[in-house]
Amino acid sequence: MKLSAIAVAISLAIVSSHGLAAASDIKPPAGFEDLYERQSMITKFYMNDSDFIELVTEGTFDEIFLDADEQEKLIDFLKMHFVDENNANEFAKNLVGGMQSSDRCIGNVESCQFVSQKFDVVYSQEDRFVRMFFAPDLMNSQNGQKQYISNKVGRSALISSSDLYATVDSEANSSLSWNNISTLHMLGGQFNSDISTATTGEDKFDYNELSYTYAMPATNIQLGYFNDTKPYSFNSTDILADDSNYSEIAFRIGSSSDLEKVNKENSKRLYFSSPAAGRVQIIKDDKIVLSENAQSGQNFIPYYKLPKGNYDAIIRVYNGEQIAFEEHRKIFNSDKHNLAVGDMDYQFSLGKFMELNHESFSDEAINSLSREFDEQMFARSELSYKAIDELTLAAGVLNTKDSWYAKTAVNFDFSDQISTRLLYGKFSNQSDYRQFGVTLFNASVDWSRYNDRGDNTKDELDDYLFGFGSYTDLSVSYYQQIGVGNAYVSYSKGRDVSTEDYIFSSDEGLLKSYENYSAGYTFPWLYDSIIDVNLGYNKNEDVDSDYTVGINISVPLSINDSVTVSSYTDNPGKTSLRTAYGRDDLLSSKNGSLSGEVGVGYDGYQDQTMSADLTMSGTYSNDAFSSSAYAHVDSRGDMGLNGSLHTTQVVTSDDIYSTPTRADSYLVVSNKSEDSSLAEQRSDIFNSTVKVKRNGDPERDLTIDDDVKLYPLKRYKEYQVTLDVDSSDYYNNGSNGAIASSYPGTVVDLNVDLHEVRSYISIFNDLDGRAIDAVTCRGIGCVSVEELSDGVFKFKVRMGMPYELQAYNQRCLIPNLNSIENRNLGENFCMPQFDIDDDGYQIAKGAHGTDKNLYYVGEFDDTAMMKKLIDSTKDEPFEFINKTVGKREFLFIKLDGFLTAEQGSKLDAMKAYAVESRTTETYVSN
Repeated sequence: MKLSAIAVAISLAIVSSHGLAAASDIKPPAGFEDLYERQSMITKFYMNDSDFIELVTEGTFDEIFLDADEQEKLIDFLKMHFVDENNANEFAKNLVGGMQSSDRCIGNVESCQFVSQKFDVVYSQEDRFVRMFFAPDLMNSQNGQKQYISNKVGRSALISSSDLYATVDSEANSSLSWNNISTLHMLGGQFNSDISTATTGEDKFDYNELSYTYAMPATNIQLGYFNDTKPYSFNSTDILADDSNYSEIAFRIGSSSDLEKVNKENSKRLYFSSPAAGRVQIIKDDKIVLSENAQSGQNFIPYYKLPKGNYDAIIRVYNGEQIAFEEHRKIFNSDKHNLAVGDMDYQFSLGKFMELNHESFSDEAINSLSREFDEQMFARSELSYKAIDELTLAAGVLNTKDSWYAKTAVNFDFSDQISTRLLYGKFSNQSDYRQFGVTLFNASVDWSRYNDRGDNTKDELDDYLFGFGSYTDLSVSYYQQIGVGNAYVSYSKGRDVSTEDYIFSSDEGLLKSYENYSAGYTFPWLYDSIIDVNLGYNKNEDVDSDYTVGINISVPLSINDSVTVSSYTDNPGKTSLRTAYGRDDLLSSKNGSLSGEVGVGYDGYQDQTMSADLTMSGTYSNDAFSSSAYAHVDSRGDMGLNGSLHTTQVVTSDDIYSTPTRADSYLVVSNKSEDSSLAEQRSDIFNSTVKVKRNGDPERDLTIDDDVKLYPLKRYKEYQVTLDVDSSDYYNNGSNGAIASSYPGTVVDLNVDLHEVRSYISIFNDLDGRAIDAVTCRGIGCVSVEELSDGVFKFKVRMGMPYELQAYNQRCLIPNLNSIENRNLGENFCMPQFDIDDDGYQIAKGAHGTDKNLYYVGEFDDTAMMKKLIDSTKDEPFEFINKTVGKREFLFIKLDGFLTAEQGSKLDAMKAYAVESRTTETYVSN
């Protein structure tokens, strides 16, 4: 603000008898009328002193007026930056009528900070900007302006993840199972398959899912086959999930937040205003969960930086050792599907039921009833609504030709330690299903009840979904730290789903049931030992009730050695004892480990005998797969072997990659350079890194230490990857970055061509032995040349790239850099540029400013032969110059005048022994 304007403002404050009047009502002093005249201009409106929008305005020296036609633009800008819509409308309306610069701004108008009680502006006519300030309680935690990831994708790929499990016992019985999940991006969406097979059981081959999914902004479409192991989960309507099991071929459509671009700029925010700059801490349960710098004035923290859950938190800003700001806030950060307050999700399905897998019922009559429902068409509609941050409501109905099943659910999440969920379902035949769950600090209760009230002599929807007969399931658990140890108690009760003697009745007593109790306490004791005490009680209708008491004591002998003593007592009062010694590092490497345990024990339950046993376990992983194995053998002849292997293949039209890490999309960094230093892992080399941003926010840095590297990506995110070679010892001649979205079944490619940058030191002389005082480098292999001291040069070059060292139009020769380890090259030489004369000889006329001519003979491997050739020309007036560079010998002839015919013949004879094939490589590395 200009000094004259300040003076006028002060004088007005002194002489005015109506200090609260608007500036437009004030009659300006004589001579200052131009300060109060409105001037049309384009003004920048700043939010959070970062983002801005340019709008048409009129302004005086201390008041700003927004053009009425620009009002909607400003409102949209404010809403995008989390200002509540009502307050954005009021603010814009006030600006159209004119707003004065706030008198709370003390100091520089470009940087002053204060906490606004509602909303204020700081305005500069001279610099044509407006800084906008809003009270934190006027800000939305979400901006309501949804953004979506780019539809730009990388290469389509078939991503196939496999899990292989194998077991063998002492009787040579073996089993093998294989699970595979595959994804292929095609036609803008992805094909998904989930299949499994095993050498045991009736179903040798099982399809869990065969489907096609097409994701659009705010909507997902799915078509395919799904069985009961693949529950649908489009959105928050999945709180309607129950215990029903069925398979279907269906078309599904529903709202979805999969493609929403959530980052620092548009994620849910926690706003606060601090009177001073400093360090902000977010404290949860007396623990710091986030700490970062804060400026004075308005600040915000994206919710994705905060721990998940609903909880009480303290926002505390430290200015030095003093607390500049502190406030308690309730945090709601548990939205699984990013559903905002007042928003709804929907899901609609149309399809037909498929044949059930009723292994639980071998009775053919019962299976025939279940099959009567196969192939029936159905329609399913579901809706969910977030009423408040803590409360989500949902309802749905499943219809067939003759039946229906309606459900309603309530989720109440007061905090991450207190939550409740309720679900009730009703069938058209009066059967019903109820579900209740509660979490209260360290305790949880889950209960469900199915009442079968239908006619079990005919096919009905409830029997198809829940099976035959009523049942109740109950699970209770509680854990608590007591003293220095941890205690737990659990209880479960339910029906035995393997029953085979069900008859046509809804009497739930005919369904076998189980009941389990367990409790335990683990605590540290002397010499860093750990003691575990556990109790158990099992009640089953088929066998006698059984209780167990177990005590386990583990004593460490070193970091890798331990001794374990265990005792186990069961219902008849018989006790088994075992003592074992174990070691963790029998084998240990970068890729794997092996541990073992040898024990001796007494079996008081089975055969009252002593036995010895040996157990080995190990893991191994590399860039293609991960695996683990477990083996046990004892002196009684019992033996068991278990193993697993996990791998993922990524197949594109050009390549096949393998990785042990499962993901739906990958970043593939390929280095086509043949530079072997990447794989050498030398400690003196700084590798290049790839900086990865996810949805615009930094995610991680990746080190390029191999020819091909696969990195798993999170699905439906927008990635920007950039190669950073500035702080490394490499130069890139390939792609420097890539941008693409991680749709399932795609790979984001970054194709680099890295060459090591090396530094060397050398002294150069000319052919007469005079020191060279200036050296330059020409070619794309050059990085830099630096003179360390008189005549001593340090030059950096890119390995594998052409370059030429020069000095005053002379070519400077150095050893072959690929064959030397020492970076100090010692003394080397520079030679003048040679022309080809009429006879085909390489000549430098008037070399070094003399009347003598210089002829290049060539490069020689055989030093003895070169000396013989020199001796054979003693009768000629040749002045020979011999230079050595590494293992290479270079020979020149200095001569007054030009070669005669006879001398030319002798030069030809000498050149016949030279290594002519190298003459073109004498000054270029590679």
